[in-house]
Amino acid sequence: MISDNAAVKDNDIENRDEHRNNDRIFPVFFMFISLVNLVFCLGFIFFIDLQIALIIAMSCYLFIIVLELKHNIRSPISIFILLMYIVLTSLSFFDVYLGHLTGIIIFTSLAILVGGLLLAGKPFTAFYSPERGLKSLHYANSSIWLLAYLLSLFFSLYFVPEIEFILVPYAICIMAGLITIFFSLVWFGRHNTRKDHFSINNIDFKRVTENIPEYQAFFIEKVIADEQRNLLLLDELQLEIADSTIDKNNNVMIFCAYDGEKIVGCIRCVLAGDSPLPIEHEANLDLQNLKRVGSVLQAGRFSIEEKYRDRPEVITGLFKCLIELALERDICFIVGNAATHRVTMYMRMGFDLLFAPSDPRSQSKLSYGTLCTPMVMNFSNMIIKNSDKASKYGFGDYVNPYLLERWYKRAALRFYFKKISNRPWELEVKDIRKLLNSGGGAAQ
Repeated sequence: MISDNAAVKDNDIENRDEHRNNDRIFPVFFMFISLVNLVFCLGFIFFIDLQIALIIAMSCYLFIIVLELKHNIRSPISIFILLMYIVLTSLSFFDVYLGHLTGIIIFTSLAILVGGLLLAGKPFTAFYSPERGLKSLHYANSSIWLLAYLLSLFFSLYFVPEIEFILVPYAICIMAGLITIFFSLVWFGRHNTRKDHFSINNIDFKRVTENIPEYQAFFIEKVIADEQRNLLLLDELQLEIADSTIDKNNNVMIFCAYDGEKIVGCIRCVLAGDSPLPIEHEANLDLQNLKRVGSVLQAGRFSIEEKYRDRPEVITGLFKCLIELALERDICFIVGNAATHRVTMYMRMGFDLLFAPSDPRSQSKLSYGTLCTPMVMNFSNMIIKNSDKASKYGFGDYVNPYLLERWYKRAALRFYFKKISNRPWELEVKDIRKLLNSGGGAAQ
C-alpha cells in the first residue's frame, strides 16, 4: 500500500511538472495558432455565407480564449475580437445586412485597438509571453499588424464593390502573418545575428579562418606548459594539432581572444555531422542515440593564457562564442573532452561529468598523452528549465537575446508534441548515460 501511494505521488509530481513546463512552452506555440486562426476566420468571412462565417469565427475565438485562460494568457485582442464577432453575429440574426461593411468594421476596430496598445507601451504580441521576450521584436511585430490592418481598411474602401476589396486585404493579412513568423523564427536584422568579431573590455574575440597555424601554435604552447607536460609525446602532439586538417573543415569553428595582436585564449567548436565527433574517437564513445534526441556540438581546446585567467571578460567572451553558436545552430547538447586539470573550469560553465569518477570511461588518454575527462552540458535544459545557470557568471549579459528567444521558440515548436520524457531538456546526465549504453552502443 505504501509503495502504491508513493507511485501515485510520483505520478502526481510528474504530471504537475509536465503541466508547468507546458505552461511555459505553450504560449510560444499559441501565438502562431492565433495568427493562423485570424487568417482562417477572415477567409470564412470573405468567402462563405456571412452569417455562417460569423458563427464559425465566433466559435473559433471562443475556443481560443478558453485555451488562453487555461494557460494564463489574457490577450485583449482575442477578447475584443470575440466580442466583436458576438455583436456581428447577433446583428445578422436580426437581418441587419452589413455586407462589405463587415471587413471595414473589423479592420477599423483592430487598427484602433492595436494602435492604442502600442501607444500605451503594450504591444499585443507581448501578452503571449508575459514579462518575457525581446521588446523590440514585440514592437516590430505589433507595428506590422497595425500597418496590415490600416492597409486592409484602405483597400476595403478603395476597391468596393470589386472583388479586390476581399482579395487584397486577405493577402495583406497573410503576408503580415508570414513576416511575423519570419522575424520570430528566422531573422530580425543584422544586429541580431551572431558576430564573428566583437570586443569586451578591450579584449577582441574573433573567429579564426585564415591564421589557423597561429592558433595551433598557441594551443600547443599551452599544452606543453600545463600540468600534464610530463605525459606528453611531443611528436604525436605536433601530428595531432599542428599537422591536423580537421581545423579547416566547414563544421569546425575556432574562436580566439586577442589582447592587441596577441592570442590570450581560444576555444574550438565542432558541429556534429555525418562523421563522428572527435570525442567519439578520443573517448571511444558512440553518440548516435544522443544525436537522434537533439543536435550535438563538441567544445574543446579551451585554453587561456595564465595571467588572463583571472580576467572574467576572457572566459565570458569565449563562452559567448560557444553559446551563440549553439543558439544559432539550434544545439541541444554540448559535449567536451576536458583535460583533467581543467574539469573545474568546464563545470563552472555548466558542464557535468559524462561518467561517474568510478566508471572506467571517466578518463581517456589522447594520442599525445594528455588525460581527459568526457563532459556534457544539456544546453536545452539550461535554457528551458535552468536559466539561472546561464547568468550565474554574467554570461547572460553578453549573449544576444534575439538568438536566445529564437532558439526557445524553435525548440518549443519542434518538441511540443513529443512525450515530455523525450524532450531533450528533460534528460538528466543519468539519462544521457543510458542513451550511450543502448542501441547505438557505448565504449566498453
